[in-house]
Amino acid sequence: MPARPITNIKFYEVDTRKSGLKMLEHDRLDFFLDTEAELQEALQEGYLDVDAFQIETLLRLTVHLAFAENERGRQLRQIYDERMAELAVSGELLPIYKKWDLPYPFENSQQ
Repeated sequence: MPARPITNIKFYEVDTRKSGLKMLEHDRLDFFLDTEAELQEALQEGYLDVDAFQIETLLRLTVHLAFAENERGRQLRQIYDERMAELAVSGELLPIYKKWDLPYPFENSQQ
């Protein structure tokens, strides 16, 4: 028999990640949604007994930068594009992508 969908969910916004994790630990929440990187950082600080909970990745989002359509935005976009190209060619970006287990989009950029 397939699981019934959960339809009666109450959402609460918490002031801090620490308070949300403490509410989870004290059974005041059934689950806590957060970004993986920020959650891992909070867990490393010991806000929660990791072994007592199940952590699941629900989805991965692709994030894109946007620059304003004005002179300052165009300048910032140019700086960003030039510097990212330099970092890709130098190989400085590769360790960052590896650290976060992200696909490396600059394979053809390395020397």
